[in-house]
Amino acid sequence: MQVIVTGTTGVLGFETLQVLDRVTGLDAIGVSRRGPLGNDRLTNLTRPNLLDADWAREIDRGAAIIHFAGLSSPREPFHDLDDLWQQTIRPQVSFVTRLLDAGWLGHFVYISSGGAIYGDAPELPISETHQTAPKTHYALQKLTVEAQLSHLALRHGFPLTILRLSNPFGAQLQTGGRGVVSMLIEAARSGKPFTIQNGGKAKRDFLHVDDMVEGIHAILRRKRSEAIDIVHLGSGVGTSILELISEIEHQTGRQIRTVDVHAPSVVGDIVLDVSRAKELFRWAPKIPLSEGLARTIARYPA
Repeated sequence: MQVIVTGTTGVLGFETLQVLDRVTGLDAIGVSRRGPLGNDRLTNLTRPNLLDADWAREIDRGAAIIHFAGLSSPREPFHDLDDLWQQTIRPQVSFVTRLLDAGWLGHFVYISSGGAIYGDAPELPISETHQTAPKTHYALQKLTVEAQLSHLALRHGFPLTILRLSNPFGAQLQTGGRGVVSMLIEAARSGKPFTIQNGGKAKRDFLHVDDMVEGIHAILRRKRSEAIDIVHLGSGVGTSILELISEIEHQTGRQIRTVDVHAPSVVGDIVLDVSRAKELFRWAPKIPLSEGLARTIARYPA
């Protein structure tokens, strides 16, 4: 089975490609603007703009595609909705259209957001059927792309999995400035202040990347019955930023200085219900937060 992982210069795409490359029976290939960092033996197609899909005729017609490439930072600014459409949504939709024009008709796994799209959820944990209420451009972009891809999947008949992730952490690549766990570890090491929002009391769902990749592998192994699936991958456990800071301080032995700011667009508590993933493909997270943090901290130079 051939599996294409897009966005392999990013930490999550790289982690996924690296693990799937070791799975017997899978032909894992990355696609990115430049080669994956830190592992030259991985098979990777390098393209200046991978969303042009000029590489589509080089892959199997029925290849599964795990799509990480796209808007990855919730903090990226946009002038207005038209700017958001032109810069992020339209290229994503055009990408899949080009794949179809090239004759591809495999399983498409779209990596979406399991937090931002729900807004301020009144009840926890949040199921896949919960009402969406995007408060930011990032969330709106993810939700709109989900809808556009669902339309294409129904129209053209390819299987689509919309994978709504919680907050992944623990990747081998240390990129700086991406992911609250990495940022907090760096703040503990450097002594620079870390900015918390609205008192840091909002709970988030943190998922170790090893559990994330195992979930993606389980999705690929599953025999599908539905044309479109929407599935959560998360820990199912809520941890506030203040609790996270306390645990990292304990494990590093260093204090983290904080600065609190008011941020009205930041959503409240987000904890995902992952029971559907357990039901569909017998997946469940295995790595508790404390163990995942210990693994992640150990990767940083002393």
